[in-house]
Amino acid sequence: MIRFFIPGDPVPKARPRMTRSGHTYTPEKTRTYESKIGLFGSQAMSGKPLLEGPIRVNMMVVLPIPESWNKKKKAEAISCRLLPTGRKDLDNFIKCLDGLNGVVWHDDGQICSILAKKAYGDTPGMYLEIAEIEGVK
Repeated sequence: MIRFFIPGDPVPKARPRMTRSGHTYTPEKTRTYESKIGLFGSQAMSGKPLLEGPIRVNMMVVLPIPESWNKKKKAEAISCRLLPTGRKDLDNFIKCLDGLNGVVWHDDGQICSILAKKAYGDTPGMYLEIAEIEGVK
């Protein structure tokens, strides 16, 4: 099992953009964050071979609490009675796992199970727990 934390404000994967000439590209902010995920994944692997077979991923995305909120609302966010339902879609954070292709696993197609959550917290970042699913091929 591999566990690691990527500190900092999590960045959801943005839609591909298109130039005037018709070429598509991934926005810089997304590319940078996927590289950051890959770096922390590489450190967590510390020389271990890539995971083989089916994989399960547990992901916890911790978003920063807005400074403009009052104490009561901040307390509700910390206790998870108030969850982030705004613009940063959870599925777009999952798409950022592409940054672990060739770092932790061969391809994200190996992922057969994902448990993903998002919440507010004092220390923003992304927690990942990755393991091979035992007993199946």
